[in-house]
Amino acid sequence: MHARQLTPVALAQRLPSHLVNGLSVGAGLASIATLITLAAGLPEALTASAGAAVVSIADTVTSPHAKTRPVLMAAVAALLVALLVALCQGHPVLMGLAVLAITFSAILWTAWGKRGGPLTFTMILALVFQMAAFQQGNLVGDTVWEHVAWVALGGFAMAGWAMLSVRVLAARYQTLAVADSLRALANLLSAQADWLASLPQRHAQGTAHEDALLPLVRQQAAIADALQQARDLLYEKPDQPHAHRWIPGFIAIVDVRDLVLACQLDLDHWPTGTPVPEPLLQWGQEMQSLAAHLHRTAKAAVQGLPWPALPPAREIPHPTQADERLNTTLLSLLRRHAQMRRGVHRLRDALAMPDAQALTLDTAVLQSMRSPVDWPLANLRAVLTWRSPVMRHAARTTAAMACAFGLAHLLPWTAHPQWLLMTVAVVLRGNLEQTLARRDARVIGTIAGCLLATALLALHPGGGVVLLIMAIALSIAHAYALVDYRIASMAGAIMALLQVHTAQGHPLPLAAMERLGDTLVGAGLAWGFSYLWPAWERHQLPQLVARLLRAQARYAHHVLGQGVQSTLGERGSHARREVYDVVWLLTQSLQRMQKEPSSQRARLRDLETVVVRSHRLTSQIAGVRGLLLARQADFDPAQSLRMLTQADARMSALFSDTAASPVTSAGPGDAQVTPSSAAPPGTASVDASPDPSDTLSPPLTPLEDASPDLLPSNTALLSAEHPQSVDSPLPWLARRLRQAEVDAQALAQASRSFTQG
Repeated sequence: MHARQLTPVALAQRLPSHLVNGLSVGAGLASIATLITLAAGLPEALTASAGAAVVSIADTVTSPHAKTRPVLMAAVAALLVALLVALCQGHPVLMGLAVLAITFSAILWTAWGKRGGPLTFTMILALVFQMAAFQQGNLVGDTVWEHVAWVALGGFAMAGWAMLSVRVLAARYQTLAVADSLRALANLLSAQADWLASLPQRHAQGTAHEDALLPLVRQQAAIADALQQARDLLYEKPDQPHAHRWIPGFIAIVDVRDLVLACQLDLDHWPTGTPVPEPLLQWGQEMQSLAAHLHRTAKAAVQGLPWPALPPAREIPHPTQADERLNTTLLSLLRRHAQMRRGVHRLRDALAMPDAQALTLDTAVLQSMRSPVDWPLANLRAVLTWRSPVMRHAARTTAAMACAFGLAHLLPWTAHPQWLLMTVAVVLRGNLEQTLARRDARVIGTIAGCLLATALLALHPGGGVVLLIMAIALSIAHAYALVDYRIASMAGAIMALLQVHTAQGHPLPLAAMERLGDTLVGAGLAWGFSYLWPAWERHQLPQLVARLLRAQARYAHHVLGQGVQSTLGERGSHARREVYDVVWLLTQSLQRMQKEPSSQRARLRDLETVVVRSHRLTSQIAGVRGLLLARQADFDPAQSLRMLTQADARMSALFSDTAASPVTSAGPGDAQVTPSSAAPPGTASVDASPDPSDTLSPPLTPLEDASPDLLPSNTALLSAEHPQSVDSPLPWLARRLRQAEVDAQALAQASRSFTQG
């Protein structure tokens, strides 16, 4: 490794966004603590640091506009919790009621999805820190209000730091978001290549294609999350120079994503048991090469390196299958391969020469694609029902905290009852799958943290060094809270033990054993209470599946209803994003359901079918749009519009009939069907549903039984080397539309057990 790659600047350029954010939080805590230490002393600095630490939870990777209100609300919430704990100090019954009230109200913040989660933990952590402060018993009289004032000062100082630092780091966050999108796109390509590589083995075993598609669907959901994060950062002020520099490349990433999804169109129909020809395997290797190129491009974006050249195209021989239909499929894939290379080439040009790219969407349209940043009361009203998962989670957590509060005063060790409450609060999640994961991570991280804290204090560091270590621990805990909770829990244990040792002078081995004991007891309590009044995934699926059908109908309408003018526009872009958002939610539900009791997994296979069928239909629609874009000049407008309109009417009527469920809108009420820990990347909805005035045509037949005149012959095929052939693209369009209708009917059929059962 070159020496210049080990410089502080070079090393900082390698940091991902969550570590950049964590270091920013740590720097803020250290700065606030240092200033207050110099002005008032170390005890006051420790008190203010507690307020700053809890407010820092709301300092996440987001845009400046989206951060201002959450950090200010976090500072106010921390102050109110500190006041309530101060007022109840010395009255065990009142303190118990305060713990329950704070817990219940904290969980209700999750009614606003992801953006409400940090405020939940701000209140919980503020409760724990204030209970720890008053546990010492030396806060009486005026010192109580002085303590609250220092907590408020630290909290509002951290809020100010967060609002300042996000403006300094906004450009870096945007760059890292584009790089994360490139990596997610590369992973999607790799997953597609892995699917191809496993094709011979699956054919030898006679395995159905559907059983191997779930990894692809998960990658599709993962890239949707990464793309939405980038939209939130880039589209707040798209006319600013740095954002404008990345937006053309980001839009190109979204377009290539659709090309990758369209790759699955013909592969899904490859006959089981048919030998896999060499061109298919070579194409998989080519996709791995393109994925590696995208990883290098992401590295260049992050580190400011020269843009890598696109690797030369692999020579893939033309197919010579005896079966005409297999030849048709292989030649179609060769065209797809050429189209994908052109898309990656355009992506590189858009990143390297953004000024040469013309944006197709104006500022207002781009801003409309961001996740909501407001806090409407309708979200809260929607969860104030006993059927709501958020309300059930709030009641369940409150009951668990009540049990933990009582048990904390009965255990042989009672010096830090707040530790037991903290473990219950962070382990008990809105669903069983995440509760189990948090349980294991909390125990492993606490053991590691206790060992490291013991080793650190064995070196007898001074007060300033301890504050520095606490700032570093907070940085790590903040950075990895949503990435790897084992690391976050380890850092949290170090910070708590150092704070106890510095402020109270407790022997560390004894405190470490108490911390570990509270962790084990609290994790067990959280695990047990996760079965109390649960909100199993199967109860939320009808609403989500109906929402998916509406989103698919809107997306298909905006692609097919435009004729050969296939630019999506604002509503079409919203509709496409809504499809990916709901698929992301369903994929999360699928993952969580796999950890639930077997009695609650009766519909697991049905959900897998819906997710896979939706993936296929989305790929079909993307394929139709890609064909319209690539051959726009070759279409006969009247004929193509007639074909597209008929297909649109049939699919609209099909989905309209299937989605006839009790849930009729996708507004604030969707918060009820979204667990607090799995809010969608974006929640904007589109209300421009097509009017299904035509009746549904007779049942569709499988593609293999379609009339031969709908399928292109070899003479009408476009080769990969001559994508602009003068041959008519109408047979290809007819074939794609037929496939889309078949997959739409399959999705509707798979969804009926949820929407009408």
